[in-house]
Amino acid sequence: NANDGSFASVPQDDRDAPSPSGRPERSEGAGTLGAEIDISALPLSEELKEVCAERGWDAAELAVSGGEDYELLVTLAPEALEAAREAVGGRLYVIGRIVEGGDGIRWIGGNKEYKGFTHF
Repeated sequence: NANDGSFASVPQDDRDAPSPSGRPERSEGAGTLGAEIDISALPLSEELKEVCAERGWDAAELAVSGGEDYELLVTLAPEALEAAREAVGGRLYVIGRIVEGGDGIRWIGGNKEYKGFTHF
């Protein structure tokens, strides 16, 4: 409920998400969920982009699968977005959406299937 300050669900750092399976958790008996992630919407620093360009690396791939802390990821109801953005001082980026009937992660705007980070 955006009025009581509880905006987010599934908070995690980006070492944990997007997960390799790309399947957000959902209660038993509910339909399958997936995620659509817009690669161009990832908040990549100019320094990261520059270093990656110099070395021929993919900055988006490092951001979603490198295993280092980069940003926190949360899921929000669309109607809670502005209140959540205000609560964190404006630094909140929409990089995708959760979709019904999904099968893992669909990467939009990328030229490959990114894996996410696997701890073990």
